[in-house]
Amino acid sequence: MKDRRGNRIALVLVAAAVGLVVASALFDLPKRLLASERIAALAPQIRASAAEFDLDPYLVAAVVDAESSGRVDAVSRVGALGLMQLKLETARERARLLGIVRVDESALLSDPALNLRLGCAYLRHLLDRFGDEDPRPALIAYNAGPSKVAKWFDEAGGFEPWLAAQDAAAPAQPGSVRHYARKILATQERFRARALLGEPVD
Repeated sequence: MKDRRGNRIALVLVAAAVGLVVASALFDLPKRLLASERIAALAPQIRASAAEFDLDPYLVAAVVDAESSGRVDAVSRVGALGLMQLKLETARERARLLGIVRVDESALLSDPALNLRLGCAYLRHLLDRFGDEDPRPALIAYNAGPSKVAKWFDEAGGFEPWLAAQDAAAPAQPGSVRHYARKILATQERFRARALLGEPVD
């Protein structure tokens, strides 16, 4: 009798857990669709900035999706700004190298082309620093900061040993830097499969 009751309770708990997962997915769907629409509307600017810095536009679109869900005026709790969630000092550093004289918070939150251009310049810088054959190290650096990430990799003997040690310790959880990189690469391919940015203009 106790076994049957225990089985019933277990089944109820499993059903409740499945229900929560399904409800969460259904709740997230409209937000994902809205983000995709916003990003598709930015296709010309995304393609232009990606081309300038020799980046896959779908990688850029996936970063935009992860960082701001395509919201031009997004501000994070740590003060990252706009589509590509740039810190002001990072944006100004890239702007200086591009010969852009003045960049402020208002511009980063109101000018999508500027934010994308500076974000792409920063992403290219990280890919050049961490290697662009495998974008995961650069994406992790985009998320966590290049100095911190370089220290992690140096202490572990490189990216692959670091990744192996992290994966052995625990699966990548939402919110972790490993999950961030994997999510972006999955989104990149999902957007590409849907041709979200349309056909490139010659």
